[in-house]
Amino acid sequence: MDKRQLVRRTLVGMGGAILVSGAIAVPALAVAGTTTMATTAPLRLRSGASMGASVETVIPAGTSVQVYGMTAAGWYDVEYDGQRGYSWYKYLDFEGDADGDVNNGKITDMYATQPLRVRSQPSTGSDILGVLQTDEAVAVTAKHDNWFTVNYNGQTGYCYGGYLGFGQSGADQTSTGATTDNTMNDLTTTDQVNVRAQPSTGSAILGTLGKGESVRVTGTSGDWDQIDYGGATGYVYSAYLE
Repeated sequence: MDKRQLVRRTLVGMGGAILVSGAIAVPALAVAGTTTMATTAPLRLRSGASMGASVETVIPAGTSVQVYGMTAAGWYDVEYDGQRGYSWYKYLDFEGDADGDVNNGKITDMYATQPLRVRSQPSTGSDILGVLQTDEAVAVTAKHDNWFTVNYNGQTGYCYGGYLGFGQSGADQTSTGATTDNTMNDLTTTDQVNVRAQPSTGSAILGTLGKGESVRVTGTSGDWDQIDYGGATGYVYSAYLE
């Protein structure tokens, strides 16, 4: 699967690690945003992120719920009718997509967790339509692989999902005991590649990644991806990651 073609978490965001057609840090003083998704069928709200957790209530089909995050196992941390709990990913979808299972006139906003390019196609080689600023909202209508389809200034665009979150100020982190899934946007090396100390071929080499290794992307700088390399910050030329 080409991960650069649909969250570049949370998130994470993301639809998460499981492919779900409809379905990050930032200034501490930013006002928290709200992300909603809609149920595509009657959906149990559970007290915990497991099938064994007690059922608190059943959310009717076509209902908007606020989403705070998603666990690695595929449970959304949601709030319905003032009650916080967990619901299974398969029956939640983005709102505002006419081709989706739910189209109730609402939209799902997600938030840039750092300056984020909006592309004309789900590819880092496509034209740049514009740049979202940190904490700026964008309407998301679909997810495929790791790219999100967005409505940007009246145009259809694509954002890499790793830099879209469920709310402002890193609000994709759950507060009810489960961890969000940040691995869905990890990238894989397509060949052996050097890890540099700075985003330049002239900078020091920190080490080398082999083909097929998974890396955590933490930012971008031009044509370079910033990664977590053994606890240090390194840079890899983006053409070698997918």
